Amino acid sequence: MSFVHLHTHTEYSLLDGASRIEDIVARAKAYGFPAAAITDHGTMHGVYLFWKECKKHGIKPIIGCETYVAARSLHQKESKLDAANYHLILLVKNETGYRNLIKMVSTASLEGFYYRPRIDWDLLEKHHEGLICLSACIAGEVPEMILNNRYNDALEAARRYKNLFGDDYYLETQNHGMPEQEQALAGLQMIAQELNIPIVATNDSHFTDNGDALIQDILLCVSQNKLLTDSDRLKSHPETYYKNLAEMQKLFPDNPEYLANTLRIAEKINFDFDNTTQHIPKFAVPDGYDEASYLRKLVEEGIRRRYGENFSEEVRQRYEHELEVITKTGFCGYFLIVSDFIKWAKEQNIIIGPGRGSAAGSIISYALDITTLDPLKYKLLFERFLTDQRINMPDIDIDICIRRRGEVIDYIRQKYGLDRVAQIATFSKLAAKAAVKDVGRVSSVSLTEVNRLSKMFSKKPGVTIDDTLHRSDDPKKQDFYNKELEKLYNENPAVKQHLDMARRAEGFSRGTGMHAAGVVISALPLTEIVPLYKDKDGAILTQYAKDDIDELGLLKMDLLGLRNLTMINDCLDLIAKNHGVRPDIENIPLDDPKVFAVFQEGNTAGIFQCEEPHMTGMIQRLQPTAIEDIIALEAMDRPGPMQFVDSFIRRKHGQEDVSYYKFDHQLKPYLQETYGLIIYQEQVMQIAQEIGGFSLSEADTLRKAMGKKKQEIMDKMREKFITGALAKGFVKKDAENIYDICARFAEYGFNKSHSAAYSIVSYRTAWLKAYYPVEFMAALLSSIDKQETIAEYINACSGLGIAVLPPDINESGINFTPVKGTIRFGLSAIKNFGEAAAETIAGERARNGVFASFTDFCARVDSKILNKRSIEALIHAGALDTFGQRKAMLEGYAKILNQVISQKNEQASGQFSLFGAPDFKNSPDNWPLVPEYPPAEKLRLEKDALGVYVSDHPLKHIGEIKRFGCLTIQEAGEKPLDSEVRIVGILKNIAQKRTKKGDAMASGELEDLTGSIELVCFPRAYENLGNIFVDDTIVIVSGALLQGRDEESFQLSVRDVQPIQNSGDQVISHNFYINIETVQNKSTMAELKSVIKM
Repeated sequence: MSFVHLHTHTEYSLLDGASRIEDIVARAKAYGFPAAAITDHGTMHGVYLFWKECKKHGIKPIIGCETYVAARSLHQKESKLDAANYHLILLVKNETGYRNLIKMVSTASLEGFYYRPRIDWDLLEKHHEGLICLSACIAGEVPEMILNNRYNDALEAARRYKNLFGDDYYLETQNHGMPEQEQALAGLQMIAQELNIPIVATNDSHFTDNGDALIQDILLCVSQNKLLTDSDRLKSHPETYYKNLAEMQKLFPDNPEYLANTLRIAEKINFDFDNTTQHIPKFAVPDGYDEASYLRKLVEEGIRRRYGENFSEEVRQRYEHELEVITKTGFCGYFLIVSDFIKWAKEQNIIIGPGRGSAAGSIISYALDITTLDPLKYKLLFERFLTDQRINMPDIDIDICIRRRGEVIDYIRQKYGLDRVAQIATFSKLAAKAAVKDVGRVSSVSLTEVNRLSKMFSKKPGVTIDDTLHRSDDPKKQDFYNKELEKLYNENPAVKQHLDMARRAEGFSRGTGMHAAGVVISALPLTEIVPLYKDKDGAILTQYAKDDIDELGLLKMDLLGLRNLTMINDCLDLIAKNHGVRPDIENIPLDDPKVFAVFQEGNTAGIFQCEEPHMTGMIQRLQPTAIEDIIALEAMDRPGPMQFVDSFIRRKHGQEDVSYYKFDHQLKPYLQETYGLIIYQEQVMQIAQEIGGFSLSEADTLRKAMGKKKQEIMDKMREKFITGALAKGFVKKDAENIYDICARFAEYGFNKSHSAAYSIVSYRTAWLKAYYPVEFMAALLSSIDKQETIAEYINACSGLGIAVLPPDINESGINFTPVKGTIRFGLSAIKNFGEAAAETIAGERARNGVFASFTDFCARVDSKILNKRSIEALIHAGALDTFGQRKAMLEGYAKILNQVISQKNEQASGQFSLFGAPDFKNSPDNWPLVPEYPPAEKLRLEKDALGVYVSDHPLKHIGEIKRFGCLTIQEAGEKPLDSEVRIVGILKNIAQKRTKKGDAMASGELEDLTGSIELVCFPRAYENLGNIFVDDTIVIVSGALLQGRDEESFQLSVRDVQPIQNSGDQVISHNFYINIETVQNKSTMAELKSVIKM
């Protein structure tokens, strides 16, 4: 005898189920079960993954769901009557059943959601065919009525289900040692006998192994925001694990038929997913065309537009070849659909990126304006994108203005049907750091300790707790290891317990989200193929993730909203407004020395993909002179190929011989543009084609195998490569060596098509910065919503000689705006003052002119916007300086505002005074006579409101910092680790802490005109500095540079802190010994003389 679990929750019963799909299937196989079921709560998120895992291991998959049934109608949502619901298990029997179940599960979320996604009786009547129904646990309708002493109601409910489902209705029983289950079973047995309904045994599995209840408890606590020690929370039951046959037989010793019925149900199941059919919508083509002929027409028109009437034979052969492959693989409609919505977007002046991913390697994409870079010019390969061997659809990824992305999606929905377009779900996981934090919180570990442990984990994606505790042999994971954490784990039992619990919870799904780019379009209503759900914002999403969608033959497109494109578009708008011309950014020359000077000088603030300090450094060392240099650098800006950067730079500058892995003659044609280094995947493919005799389709298969280290395929391909090379006259040893070179470097190779497309975006941003720096920086500042980043870019403006003016209620726009070579701070960038308020004020000013006074301002702007927080934000930011002094306005604004509101209310009710309606425009602002804030306090409040000093800066009043022999933070950041440095700055965010021994120490930040740096002041230093180490103090800090939280940041270990007013005398009194012989040039000598004179 055997058994099949028919009531099983996986991790996709989010923060309730604590079983991984692969673990469930592994147990089913180990226990000898012929089948396994998935029945997550109200959702089908995991069913396709479950089906695939079962098929892989020879287990029959049973697709199902534990649904919630509304007590009345799914459309009724009254708190006292409809908060409760019944559980019901539905299992897919066949294709019809699958379609009916996904329709019901979709409707439950889209229409019936009320605390839970709910179905109802009407929906069951309509969509019951092809489904097997189990009465569920004691939360089911029939057992719950039994427990409430409503046997006759339970009998009638069972009769209704029996009449609806016939022989596919079963009464479900469980035995976890709970008296309620025993009571329910007695009633179920009576109903079974009276109505001739079979009983089936299940175990309501929520975790995999005996002893895993703690994992579920942790997840439940995370879900409920409870502690493990709380008594008033939903708790795991220790018996709800995935039991073996003997354990199930022990639960029902007198009723083996209950177990046997699970096998009978499994035998009824006859359903498999269809992952061979493509569901691409038919594109509406003009009369006289089919999709293939219409695509050809558009392509040939585009080719003539791109290359002229007399295009080359190379162009003809390329587009004919691509058309042949696209037609053979059945993707003509796909290209027409993408081309159509991009054409529409461009007609609406919605900016689209030049390309993204491997689609940029297609000349068809170029001809159809899907991309804007010539694949022939950049030696890009179509086969990196699509081959005639490909079954699933290729990805045409589109970058789009982030602000107007929704308009494009709406166009697609209207064109192809609201029921055939949706966005795609993603699942957030309990990654290592999140698991440590969540487990710590629910386990009552102190926040200080949780933060201390979590900071020891790398910020890089893919890090695990194991990789952090133990040094991995995998080079890609060695950076994850933290020796300090390993020591704590081995020596501190509390830390060990914490991390062991976190390790067990690590990797589980925590919640759902929306894929940043994915949109799915179907030829059929989506609920014929996949279940849908509605998120909290009302967006409709597929319950399956993007890879599942792709495998099921649905057309999935990535429409990624890219902030940088929006910024480019805003910059072009500003240029058009200020200069009367809108540059054609898609057709700027790509060999402009003025643009490359932006890169060469390291002026990379705001330059797409080039802002990180390490990238800026690489660019400056390279001194790029061609777009190909940028393409190569962006391809190498990843952990693996980063090792080639130094060699690439030296070879470009003639400081290292250019060699081709000792095969100069053979490999030079393919590697010359990268100075003999394999950087691109396309280079490996070209070598396989030209030397190994591969077709480009075969070369792409080789590329994939090498990249993923699929040894079996690589071994076969190696033989083929050598045979092909021998046929071309190569000696065997050379052929073997060339293949091995490709295999060694292929895993580091990057997609050149993607790098080329993104490098063009980088170049376009640099072009705008070179020719229109004020408009560029204004658009850049307007695109940012983090005050810290705004501060960085304002500092960058200073470096460009562009003044940023404070906000002004009569001058500022909603966003940052160019004003005669300067930039005016935008109203929406003021903290606690939102975009809607800024739009209202700017709109009123545009209609009726500037505000004559604060009284006039209060009278003309909706009082709902003029709350305490928003007015005080405007005052502190300096936006109302035109009306008076800030301190006086802060103390007097409420009186004026209340007077205006009162007078407006009187006016509205017709209660005019003897002298008529009030003249708000000419009413003076009677501010109280109070002294203005001290300068330091005024600037501090301004900084709080704007995130940056704008009207002035405290450090501007202390003279040249070199007077004190100090560096700027930017200069200090260029020094090697462990360097001793002195920096003048302002202390910020100072926080006192205690070591394990109880000694006081502190951390915080030091800020100057060039940036900020983290400070850590250990107990020995802090003992003498605590009274100075306070916020907003201008100081000289001396200390050593340490590695920061990540590879790109620094910390300063504080040795000494001196208030600025005392520092000068102390420094000047020191004796300095300077070896004049070490001074190499006149400019340095002149600077030295200048400093000495100070």
